[in-house]
This record gives sequence, structure tokens and C-alpha cells, in this order.
Amino acid sequence: MEKIAVGILFFLCLFPASFISAETALVMRVIDGDTLEVKMMNTQKTEKVRMIGIDTPELHNHGKKPQWLAREACQRTRELLEGQKIEMESDTNQDNRDKYHRLLRYIFLNGKNINEQLVEEGFAYEYTYDEEVPYDKQSEFQAAEQIAKQERVGLWQ
Repeated sequence: MEKIAVGILFFLCLFPASFISAETALVMRVIDGDTLEVKMMNTQKTEKVRMIGIDTPELHNHGKKPQWLAREACQRTRELLEGQKIEMESDTNQDNRDKYHRLLRYIFLNGKNINEQLVEEGFAYEYTYDEEVPYDKQSEFQAAEQIAKQERVGLWQ
């Protein structure tokens, strides 16, 4: 029994929880700058996914005109992700789904965190849903937003 426990601990050291919880999906379409429709590779089920830690200007704005830079943010997300095979990670501090039943995930393409990239490029704001329960990568995303502000890109022009 002790050998099994040691083996499990060794495995967890080699493969952290974030790696174990990674899901592979194909991006079917980009709904807006921070929301995707994906096909889960393990189940072939289609899911809507909301990107954790970011907020892009609203493209579908409840009958109003799209917000400033919404089309550009959506287009950038489309350029990066549409038709791509991605890895998705949940966050230990966040729910699995939001109030609209979308999966809440970090999106990775070739190892790059796309959520963070959109913030750094100025297409998204850093967004903390609940200040009482910060998401795991909050400090990295806040730093990315500072870079965008300093470089006066996108939302910070």
C-alpha cells in the first residue's frame, strides 16, 4: 500500500493538477472576444466556453451598438483560435460553469495562454468576477494589462 501512495505522489509531482485537468477541444467558432464554441475532443460534445480572467468589449450588446473595439477584439480572437485545436484548463478557485452555463476556462494554443495574450495586446481588460475569490492567474493578467496600458495599445490608446 505504501508503494502505491509513493507512486501516486511521484506522478502528481511530475504532472501537476493543471496538466491533469487539461482538456483538448477544437474551436468551432468565436462568438465574441472572450467566448468560444468548441467541440470537446474526448466526448465530441459542443460547449460554449467563457475565457477566465478577461472581459472584452461587448459585440452582442442587448440590441445596442457593439461597444468600442468589440469587432476588433472578436476578430483577433478569431484569428488566433478559430479552427484550432486548443488545450483548456479550469481554475481551482472558480466554478466550472458561469450563470449562463458556459464552461469557464483558460485557453492555451501551442502552450501560450491566449486569455493573457488578449489582455497584453489590449483587446481585453483583466476581469475578476469576485474580488473575494481571485482566480489563479490574476496577478499575471493584471501585469499584462499594465503592459498594454504602458504601450498604449488597443483599449488603452
